[in-house]
Order: sequence, then C-alpha cells, then structure tokens
Amino acid sequence: MESTALQAKQPYRVLGPHDATLKYASKMLVLPRRTYTKEDIDRMTRLTADADKKIAAATQAGGSEWERSQAAARQRRWANLLGRYKQPANPEPVRLEVAVLRIGDMGLVLTNGELFAEIGAAVKKASPFKVTMFCGYGSNPGGGYMPTRAEYAFGSYEVDGTSYGPGAAERVIDEAIALLKSVR
Repeated sequence: MESTALQAKQPYRVLGPHDATLKYASKMLVLPRRTYTKEDIDRMTRLTADADKKIAAATQAGGSEWERSQAAARQRRWANLLGRYKQPANPEPVRLEVAVLRIGDMGLVLTNGELFAEIGAAVKKASPFKVTMFCGYGSNPGGGYMPTRAEYAFGSYEVDGTSYGPGAAERVIDEAIALLKSVR
C-alpha cells in the first residue's frame, strides 16, 4: 500500500522564498533594586508569627505529617523573607541582560528569569515583527521573578521574593522594543 503522506495536502508548508536575515543585539540593563518599607517588614513579621501559630496548632491537634511539613515550609519561607527584608539596603542595582535575535520576520526576545506575562505581551504588541516570541531563562545575567508595577500593591509569592523594584518591568519593555526595532 502506498503511503498517504505523499498524497496529503500540507497546508502548513509555506512556499518561499523566505527572509533569511539573521541579526542579534543585546543590552545590559541596570534596573532598580527592591527596597522594603516598614509596612513590608510588618506584613512579613505578621505572616511569620501566623505561620509559627499554625505549626503549633498542627502539632497540638495531632495534624498529619503533611500538614505539619506544609506549615513548617510556609514558616521557613516567611522567616527567610523577613530576614532578607531586615537586611541593610543593598545600594547595588540589579543587572539584567535583554537580547534579541532576528530570524527572518521573527523576533526572539531573550532575557533571564520569570517575567510576568504582561511584560512579554506588551513587547509582542509593540514589536515590528510578524511573529515575536518572548523567552525567560534565555540569557545571562539576571533572573528571578519580575512583576509589573501594579502587582507590588497586592503582594504574592513572586512579588514577595523579587529583587526588582517597581519600574523594572517598564524599563525591560521599553528596551526590548528598542532592541527589536534596531534589528528590523
């Protein structure tokens, strides 16, 4: 029996010629470092104290090993963050490389860390390319979570642990767009 692969229509194949342009550009960004307010420290102190109470409650109530280990893990997280928040402010800015690679009519933005989805979406929306992909953990140095400015007010796992200050995301968006335009 003859293979149907040769008979199949292949609509995913795009006839050429294709633009084979390759260009690369990168920039090392100096971004604001997160600083911690009295309110941040007070919140983390409360969370740590609440976690201490939950460990005691799980132990006294005969909670399962799972409940006790989860309470202990949460307490370690809050206590570690509280210790970090109480450290003297680090005057060094945070460095993050943003790189772009043009492959024909596609722009690939490479940076390091876990940037909030809104950052990649904003870059894609303003990109001069037909297809734009935004990739975390694609370059060096840098890393960690990067929230948008609006998220700092809510606090979250990512916001609590980030080393980036408000304004970092907007700077990454602006610089990534400028780099994409430079290789177009």
